[in-house]
Amino acid sequence: MKSIFVSLISLFAFASFCTGETTLASKVDPKASALIDKLIEATGGEEALKKIKTRVSEAEMSMAAAGISIKIKMSQKAPNKVYVEQSIPGFMEVKQGFNGEKGWGEDTLLGFRLLEGTELEQLKREANINRELNLKTDYPVMKVLPDEDVDGKKARVIEAISKDERKETWYLDAETGL
Repeated sequence: MKSIFVSLISLFAFASFCTGETTLASKVDPKASALIDKLIEATGGEEALKKIKTRVSEAEMSMAAAGISIKIKMSQKAPNKVYVEQSIPGFMEVKQGFNGEKGWGEDTLLGFRLLEGTELEQLKREANINRELNLKTDYPVMKVLPDEDVDGKKARVIEAISKDERKETWYLDAETGL
């Protein structure tokens, strides 16, 4: 099932990022804002989310047309530490970490390196264990797209653009808000 939890959205992309500053004006569609509020309530509400000190998320995504699967594991520790492992078995492994001050990456193509620019900014967002509470600030541009059918269930779709101009598409279960 393509059940998408916002904290995992960014993990599904193996991408290159450009550096640069942004001048995005805040344009959060009120309907998108309401869907984010529903997501926060569906995950226990603001007070419950603030109590979380550690979280481990694991996912696997298959791309049947390409014949590959991607495995992802993300470990977070409050307030802003993260370690992420992503792999395409037999092809590529990517590891990234942020210790609250510096971010690093290691993969089979580029080796070990310190992260900077938008790649570092993305990892910092992932490191925030209360990320859901900051979505409206971290993504100043959000709009609701037409609903989609995801594995036989209606999904609300939000297109969001981060402060560093990274575009993401989020799918939230229309019934549960997750």
